[in-house]
Amino acid sequence: MRGIDGPVAVHEDHQAERPGAAWWKGKHAVQRLRSAGDGHPLLADGVVVLVHHPTARGHDDEHHCEQCPRDHPQSAASPRSIKHDTIVHKMNVTTVREIPTRVLLESMVRPDGTIDAAELYSVGNALDMSDQQVRLGIRRAVADGQLVQEGRGRRALLHATAAMNDALKPDVEFVGFAYDQDRGLAPWDGRWHVVAFAIPESSRPARDAMRAGIVRLGGAPIQGGLYVSPNAWEPHVAKLAADLGVSQHLSMMTTTDLRIGELTVPAGIAARLWPLDDIAERHHRLLHLAEKRRTQLRGRRELSRTEYLTIALELAAEFTAAMEPDPLLPAELLPKAWIGARARAAFAQCWIQLRAMTDESVPQLFQSYADATRRST
Repeated sequence: MRGIDGPVAVHEDHQAERPGAAWWKGKHAVQRLRSAGDGHPLLADGVVVLVHHPTARGHDDEHHCEQCPRDHPQSAASPRSIKHDTIVHKMNVTTVREIPTRVLLESMVRPDGTIDAAELYSVGNALDMSDQQVRLGIRRAVADGQLVQEGRGRRALLHATAAMNDALKPDVEFVGFAYDQDRGLAPWDGRWHVVAFAIPESSRPARDAMRAGIVRLGGAPIQGGLYVSPNAWEPHVAKLAADLGVSQHLSMMTTTDLRIGELTVPAGIAARLWPLDDIAERHHRLLHLAEKRRTQLRGRRELSRTEYLTIALELAAEFTAAMEPDPLLPAELLPKAWIGARARAAFAQCWIQLRAMTDESVPQLFQSYADATRRST
């Protein structure tokens, strides 16, 4: 994958990130942690929306990047549905995140729980995915019990199963909380929330899942089995432990007196415990993309549905990439003029502008983003 102005990179990997995962810091965390089987958290497929902490990826037969040959070129028998003079090609599809076919599938589920195959292939083609890639993604989703297929090819109608629909139910609480922080409505009370657990080796899968779940809730490790957050995360941690069956091994407390080595100043502690530089870089990418898209959309009265879905998908992917690793630290613990607030505001403005350009119904996932961004105003 090239830099921000290069072509989109496509990657089909069940350990990549997925849109719904951007919101999984709440009720759906355990389901995804358990799905790994061996105790290692199964990182949701990709964008946005949706990026977990970086994970090594191998190159498989569906990975397209400059270092990999194009094993699956676009079939001449499957022409793109978007002409080269449309806004998508003018924008050069400048997504900086890998978008797996599974992400595409989950992003295309309509409010009635169905996916129109013709529309799915059109958006996939616009994202530089071949028909073969989309077809393989459908087959895998059917085999995994995520979809039921009715018909064949572009005339097919895909039905999301309960398993996929459950994963698509976003918990907008965390995104809403971020926007509340940005508006100064969630000041820090000076308390650190500490969680400790000592799960025996005999329950190693649950221990690994507990550790991964706590990190995804924004916790930072202080030392083995001891994690801290400035936010009141106790209900979420307690539910995580209960669902994993390890509540008896969990302890929680709050304190206003935390020392990490020689550090006692809260902002200094936060800088030590969380990778703020990396998080800031992700928000810079989001800000860049949102501002660029707003400029390119300005003056446009309408978009085709395929154009709309393609742009929405790349925006959602970058938003997830920025938000998922963000512990949502209060302003009191962040550097001055923190980029996160500006990036989220730019995303909300761009999303509202984009949503206003279509009167058609939108996929479940995109409606969830619309609901969350209303908190920015």
